[in-house]
Amino acid sequence: MTKNRLITFGCSLTYGQALEDREQESWPAQLGKLLNYEVVNQGRCGSSVKRIWWEVLNFPFKENDLVIIGWTHKDRWCIIKEDTTNLEPGSKNYDEWNVDSINDMYKKIKEKNLFQDLGPWLAENNHLAKTWYQNFHDDFDMALNCFLCINHIDYYLKDKNIRHFHLDMTEHEYFPKFNQVKFLPVNMNNIRHQFPLATDGWHPGKLAFEHFSKEIYKLLHKEEIY
Repeated sequence: MTKNRLITFGCSLTYGQALEDREQESWPAQLGKLLNYEVVNQGRCGSSVKRIWWEVLNFPFKENDLVIIGWTHKDRWCIIKEDTTNLEPGSKNYDEWNVDSINDMYKKIKEKNLFQDLGPWLAENNHLAKTWYQNFHDDFDMALNCFLCINHIDYYLKDKNIRHFHLDMTEHEYFPKFNQVKFLPVNMNNIRHQFPLATDGWHPGKLAFEHFSKEIYKLLHKEEIY
């Protein structure tokens, strides 16, 4: 008998960045053990909502898969080109087109108007992100794009009869009127600082993810997902 699969999508909070053993300590890994499901963790460090949307659309789902998507912050953005469908973070081509891995920094830079102090490194290596955040970023527009992706994926998975749930990993401040997606009522921001952080001093640590996975497990049982 084929073992059921837990398929997860998201950013570094789903990937398990800075954990000593992400294969065992990330929340997908720990939730998979509680469910006795095979785990396929599709989390990507630095992913934007758009990138997560693209990953879901291109994943080969099976009939009995359980999908949980950890949606990230609306202000992340990326450019998806035709030849980048299967690229992994860290590869040369991924770094050339991906804006996700640096956009959190740029959001802070934009708020403090620090562009003039970043020097030639910024101009030579990150001109695309600088240009985009200076000239095109808009909070309302980003929120609309964010929830367009989230709602489309919800419809997409429902149409395929794939069991799926959504996590709001960053506590979105604005929900458009058209939004029909309900997130599981558990949030990492309320948990992460109750426990020791990961090795980088910022991401959640093993115990935070253990608590997070147990909370998700309880909610899944209420939905009769075993």
